[in-house]
Amino acid sequence: MIATLTLNPSLDKTIFVDRLLDDEVCRALEVRVDPGGKGINVARALSELGSEVLAFGLVAGFTGQFLEKLLLEEKLAFHFVRGAGETRENLLIHERESDRQYKINAPGPLFSPEDLEELAEKLFSPRDFLVFSGSLPEGLSKAIYRDWIERARRENISTLLDCDGTALLEGLKARPNVLKLNKREFERMAGKSLEEPQLLDEARTLIRSGIEMVVVSSGAESVYAINRDEAWRALPPSVEAVCPVGAGDAMAAGLVFKLAAKASFFEAVRFCVAAGTAGALTPGNQRIDEALVRKLFPLVEMAKL
Repeated sequence: MIATLTLNPSLDKTIFVDRLLDDEVCRALEVRVDPGGKGINVARALSELGSEVLAFGLVAGFTGQFLEKLLLEEKLAFHFVRGAGETRENLLIHERESDRQYKINAPGPLFSPEDLEELAEKLFSPRDFLVFSGSLPEGLSKAIYRDWIERARRENISTLLDCDGTALLEGLKARPNVLKLNKREFERMAGKSLEEPQLLDEARTLIRSGIEMVVVSSGAESVYAINRDEAWRALPPSVEAVCPVGAGDAMAAGLVFKLAAKASFFEAVRFCVAAGTAGALTPGNQRIDEALVRKLFPLVEMAKL
């Protein structure tokens, strides 16, 4: 069993337009609403890949109820704790003429210490992997990932961390088993821009600190994966991306899916890149296609570093 945690979930509304115009009415060509939040995205991808997965999180208000309704329709197992206020709504505008995307993320509601205690009671049950990913709503301690990764280690649960900012810096102190970031997040963490040699050096420093595996994606260009014994550069298949939003979460899902199945490091990395590519080929925030992941898997080029 794999569990994902989303402390700041959302309803993701994707609007497709021909072109955005200043001070003009823009007619939507298509509008879709999907469940959102990084941990929920990971759980949905894991479910599509055939994994037994349970999504945990905090929801509130009418949007929280609608989010639950969408997940029930997808037959995704979840356990949410309800708080006050409203679950956030995020907006993605896709301009088809330029193929540009504009993403606006709203803040989340406030939750009480009692809400977190109730969530933790259910979260820490025997399971193979716990995925901690995404932003934190206002009012939550920036050290919550650190505290809960430390608790997961005491209970022999493997962890993956995928977040940014102070929550990331605090979470690193707990030495998650797997750290999965994009290159911009990794550079912000390091406090400098990183070319390949420096990126590998930074990753190996983290490995020496006790983190078992570091995976850093650079969009469609490459994915770097480092553990104690190996370092790989994976080249995704050349495709014309439909919507890169959520591709990183699909990567995390593919990685955890294979690691939980005790696959080799090489296979897990190659599969996660295939899953991320499938995510980039998926419109809006829809679930990835498992058959497409399998098709892309042999097309991922792997170079040992």
